[in-house]
Order: sequence, then C-alpha cells, then structure tokens
Amino acid sequence: MSMSDSVDFASGLDDEESAAPVSRSLADRITAQLAARKRRVLVFTHPDCPEWTVTYRLPLDRSELAPFFDRAAKAEKRKQKYSFDAAVLAMFNVSLANMGEELADSAGTLLTVRDKAVMGLLDALSPSEAIRTMYGSDGIVAAVAEKLLSEAGYGTGDDVMVDDAEDPTSAG
Repeated sequence: MSMSDSVDFASGLDDEESAAPVSRSLADRITAQLAARKRRVLVFTHPDCPEWTVTYRLPLDRSELAPFFDRAAKAEKRKQKYSFDAAVLAMFNVSLANMGEELADSAGTLLTVRDKAVMGLLDALSPSEAIRTMYGSDGIVAAVAEKLLSEAGYGTGDDVMVDDAEDPTSAG
C-alpha cells in the first residue's frame, strides 16, 4: 500500500498515541455506508388500498423526534388533541405512489403529504390530517409509526428517550 492509498487518522494524536493508517478504499466504503444510513427509507403498502405505497425516511436520531414530544407535552397540558404518530409520519414522508407511479409536480419534484396539492387531494387542512385521512384509521397510523420507529432502532414511540439539556443523566 502506498502512502497515497491510505488515510492517516492519527495526524491529530499526541506523539505518544498512534493509530494505523486506514486504506482509502476502506475509508470510502465506511463513508458510503454511513451516507446510505442517512438515506434509508421504508416503503409501506397501504393496507386497504394495495395500489398505494407510501415511503418514509427513517429518523436518524432522537433530536429529530424531540419537537414531536415537545408538542405532545404542550398539547396534553392544554388538553388539546395531538396525534404524535400522524405528525411523525407526515414529517418523514418522502413520496407517495399509485400503482408504482410516484406523485410528482410538473417539474418532477416528488410530492408528500406536506404539499398543498396532496392535502387538497385528501381534503385535509394539515399534513397530519392528510396522514390520518389517507390511512382512514388511527390504529393503522399508529401501527405504521410504530414500524417506522422500530426500523429506525427505537422500538415504539414510548421507547424513544429524548435528551434533556437540564438533566445531565438523561439518555444520549
């Protein structure tokens, strides 16, 4: 292996510490695998309409879910309704397809439940309402959200712990 084929991750270490160089091909492979993890998606076939598929990006870390827990806590204090599951699904929706054809605008940009055109199609006033209307059942919405969180490594919504800046013993 020539020096041009390796990456020296030890350049920032003290003289006492040393690390073996990592080959460029291995470093490239690791970088590609980490990037692929960030693009990981889950495709669901609609249980009542198998012609429809809905694609979601997996949440990468707890910080992406923290705002949903905050909103849920605020809604609970105000005794308001809030669908954590529908909100999470709406946020992480990346595409919708019917019989394999993805919904896209005239420029070819994929549409999601967050787009006004899709909300209009579903006669919904918000992305969360569009999710609930699309699935037609809060039970299905909850099952899809649970599967999404499970695939992301969280188990269920109840298993996700969010770092608390005020509590240094919190997870993370």
